[in-house]
Amino acid sequence: MFAAVTFGFIAPLIDAIDWGKLGGGLAVLTAVPVLFLIAQGLANRGVRAELANLTERLRNAGDSLSNAQATNQANAIELATRNQTIAFHERNHTQHEAEATKQRHYTDTLLDAGRRLTKEVRDLRLVKAEFDKLQGQRDADAAKVRLLEDNALTADEKLVALRKLLEEREKLLEQGERRMGKARRLEGYLLKAKALQARPRFKPLSERKRPIVSVLNLKGGVGKTTLTAHLGAALARKGYRVLLIDLDLQGSLTGLMLPPETINDRFASKHLMQDFFLRAARRHSGDASPLGTRPTPTLTPYIVPVPVALPGASPSGRVGSLSVVPTSDSLAYAELNLTLGWLLKQGERDARFLLRKALHLKGANADYDIVLLDCPPLLNISCVNALAASDYLLVPTLLSGKSVERVPRLLHTVSRREFVAHVNADLKVLGVVANRTRQEEPTGHEAGLWQTLPKMIQAGGAPPAKLFASVVAQDATITANEDQFVHPKPGGRAAQMIADLANELEKELPDDCRIA
Repeated sequence: MFAAVTFGFIAPLIDAIDWGKLGGGLAVLTAVPVLFLIAQGLANRGVRAELANLTERLRNAGDSLSNAQATNQANAIELATRNQTIAFHERNHTQHEAEATKQRHYTDTLLDAGRRLTKEVRDLRLVKAEFDKLQGQRDADAAKVRLLEDNALTADEKLVALRKLLEEREKLLEQGERRMGKARRLEGYLLKAKALQARPRFKPLSERKRPIVSVLNLKGGVGKTTLTAHLGAALARKGYRVLLIDLDLQGSLTGLMLPPETINDRFASKHLMQDFFLRAARRHSGDASPLGTRPTPTLTPYIVPVPVALPGASPSGRVGSLSVVPTSDSLAYAELNLTLGWLLKQGERDARFLLRKALHLKGANADYDIVLLDCPPLLNISCVNALAASDYLLVPTLLSGKSVERVPRLLHTVSRREFVAHVNADLKVLGVVANRTRQEEPTGHEAGLWQTLPKMIQAGGAPPAKLFASVVAQDATITANEDQFVHPKPGGRAAQMIADLANELEKELPDDCRIA
């Protein structure tokens, strides 16, 4: 019954349905899920691809990070290795520097010893060469004698002459052996030996009117060269025409007063002090004039004006000047030749009086008012030349024990009877100058040494000597210009000290040798 009722209710509805539209709707409803599923599948596929891409990028980023970490770790290891290498090299460099310094000191010591040994060997070689030459001549003469005897020649006169010649050669050999011994005991011998030939006349200062002053101390490092240069400049500022002569084997005064190119030109042209000595001691090659008739070389070609500005005008109104006779370290070789020639009695003149001959010639060096000689701190040929030519001796000294104790020995040496008799009886001690004191007023220690110096001189057997009141203190203005000479400007402390010394020295000169 219920089914009949229900079918009766539904049947009209079924008849009322538009089955065509219903089929289209159902088709639409059926397509929507399919399209959704298709869209969902496409979306899922893109997400998976993006996810895969992202995963790949993450994997690549991880690999890059791992590589970067590995690289950083390798760099850190390399940096640590390099730091260790640098530290190792720094330690090695420090050790090498210390070793190099030690090696340089050792090399310098060897060089000094080598120079001394070379000089001694050269001395002995030259003397030995002369000795061998004489021995060869003796052997040749003996061979001639034996030849004459073997041939039973009857030329008795020739035989007698040859035997006489042989005897003379034997005597010369004996003399050579004695002189070789003298060469080893030369200390002081230059000052007391008699002249080999007639000594050049010492022309009195009253005739020359040009004082010659040797600046000397047998102790090195007392500031002698610097004092000579500044003293010469101070005298030039007063209007004196000053000639400086460099006799030190190191050529320090030359290097101080002249530029290197001038020194090189003088060396190349052989116009240095050593060239003068060698020319004055011997005849020029090819000169056939009889002994003693050759004119004495003059110093004029060897003199060089000093290119230095002298500030301020001289009170006298005269224009002063400063010139120098330069030298170089090759003076040592000239010294050797002159000394051996003198010992072997070679040459025309006694090598100790070459400078006296040149400075005391009539009219020689008339362009100069005063001559200052910068002497080496040893009694060699150059130093004895200076003392033999000088009117005065000026002794600079440091106020230190070793420097002061050398002063009495020097003054005693030049006052000895042998020196007066054989070298220079007219030399006067101008005085002693305290140089390079710590301050203008000497310290207590320096003053004590200065006050005891007269007693030391007396105890050393020398006559009393003047102690200059002017003190030259250590000053930066002077020491700063020891490589290239610059005279201190007027008004300064250094200029005043040097000027005071120049004024005090001038007062010791005869009236007719001073500038009015």
